[in-house]
Formats: sequence, structure tokens, C-alpha cells
Amino acid sequence: MQQTIFTSEDSYSLKLDGTQQCNDLLSISNIDEETARKLNYAMQLVFEEHKLIRAFNIGKESENQNVELELPEGFENVKIPSKLQEPIRVALTFTRKPTESYLGGTKPNNLELPNAGVVSFQYLGHLGKSEMIKLGFDFELPLVFPIYSNVEKVFLDISSPLQPQIINWEEVENASTSHGEYINKDTWMNYSMQQVEFQFSDHSFFPKLLNEFTTRAGIPYWKQTPYIPHCPKTGKRMDFVMQLDSKMTEFIKVSKSNVPLKGREWRKSEENVRGNSGTVYYSEQNTAELIYNQMNFWGDGTLYIFASAESKTVCMFIQ
Repeated sequence: MQQTIFTSEDSYSLKLDGTQQCNDLLSISNIDEETARKLNYAMQLVFEEHKLIRAFNIGKESENQNVELELPEGFENVKIPSKLQEPIRVALTFTRKPTESYLGGTKPNNLELPNAGVVSFQYLGHLGKSEMIKLGFDFELPLVFPIYSNVEKVFLDISSPLQPQIINWEEVENASTSHGEYINKDTWMNYSMQQVEFQFSDHSFFPKLLNEFTTRAGIPYWKQTPYIPHCPKTGKRMDFVMQLDSKMTEFIKVSKSNVPLKGREWRKSEENVRGNSGTVYYSEQNTAELIYNQMNFWGDGTLYIFASAESKTVCMFIQ
């Protein structure tokens, strides 16, 4: 008996080699056919007796669209997801409604920021329990991360939301920074506050949501190589919460900070504007200055957030 499934990844990001990374990625990206055929990148997989036998890129911008792919070594270990269902069609949106969830703001006095590494953790906001429940998580989530660290990932135990604890402490402690001139362990920032909520999108809007990455929740849009973290407590695959892109958070400005004025000062120059179209290009120095004046993730990066509902553990990383 044959069974066909569809994924929001194509063969470039999802290598059908049967590795744990392959099966993890497949398990969080399965979608319905109607949505898949509207995406820029998607793939159709055909299984027979639970074994992969055929694969096609079907995304509108995928290479070799609708051409059957040659299956790589290890394809026989690709596992059909045990739970086939549509992913949550949801986006994180700004709102004027009073909610317990927000980006930015001032760190609550009773919240203890983790302390490790050469730079400080920054308070980026808070997702309340009522919003997290929409994604299947029965807990609130403080958004704290050392955005000026070069650390690859941070695992936090948020069993006590006001006292998040670093799990991979040694990795965080030994990470370097590219901002040593202005940022250190004592650096703090307050951001303007923007209320947010998760809104479910209808079926017709969902493909548009998946083709963009600025407010994604439900399933991720990868800017680099996909990475699905496993909980260091349980060893199980963690579930995707959401991603925050620098294009979205550029509206969240730094309201107060102890970063030296030299680092925060915006210097306009003729060198920053080039071309007849008026396109603005920023020098390396001005890009650095911009990073210290608004919520930003490594220039044009994206902050990815995964969580384990079972262990109340969070993983965050930037691409």
C-alpha cells in the first residue's frame, strides 16, 4: 500500500539520507498537498509499506521541479512520520489589544537573568501562558538570550520562569563575542514594548505565511542549515515555537541602555547612499551602530526558539 506525504522542505534543505536530522526535520514539516503546491519550496514523498520509494521537488522555486529525484544513500532509513497532521497555521503579530505577551519592554525586577559568558543576557520580552497554549505549551516563556554572544545555541531550564537556568553552561561561558569594544557582562538594554499575539491564519493565507519568515510560528523557515535540537533532559526532539526576524524587530527600539554613546551614535555619510535608485547601503561601522539601537539578531539574522513541553526546556539560537 502506497502513502504520499508532503513537506515544506525541498531536497536542498531536507537530505533524504535517513539520519536523525532527516527524520526530525520531516516530522515537523509535513503539510497538506494543497498548501505544498503553493509554496516556493516543497517536496512530495511516496512511501510503500512504510519505505520511501520516490521523491519529487514540487515547490514553485525548487530546482528540478516535478522531476523525480535520485534517492541518496540511506534513503531506506527515512521514516514516515508517525503522526501525519497539518502544522499549526499561526503567525506572531503585533496588536493593540492588552495581552500578557510582548516583545521588548523592561526586565521585571523579580526576573533573574542567567549569568555566563563574556557578555550579558538581554531581556527580549515575554510570552504568556495563554498565547503559548495556542502552540501546545502549557507554560509561560521569558525571552532571554545573549544576543551579542557568538554562542551557537543556548538551552534554558524554565521550570521556574523567573529564574531561567542555563543547561549548557560551559558552551555559553566559553563563547566569544564580536562586540567586545562596547558590550560586556554588565551591559543592559531596555526596549520599547510591543504587545503581540499568535493569530491563526486561514488555509488560503497559510502558503503566503510559509513563503515568508519574519513572523513564523508552527513550522520554521530556515535561513541556513536546518537544526532540530534535542532536549538535554529527555533526549527527545524539541518542538518549534517561533522565530523572530530582525526585519520584524527593527520596530522595537532601545529606549535606555548603558552602551557607550560612541557605539550607539548613528553617523550619516555620503558613502551610505549609492545608486540612482536611492538604495541605502550601510558601512560595517554603521551596521554595528544600528545593532545597538534596536532589537537585532546579528545584523540580518533570525532568532529560532524551540521548547519541550515535557521538561520545560527551551533552546534558542540565531541564524
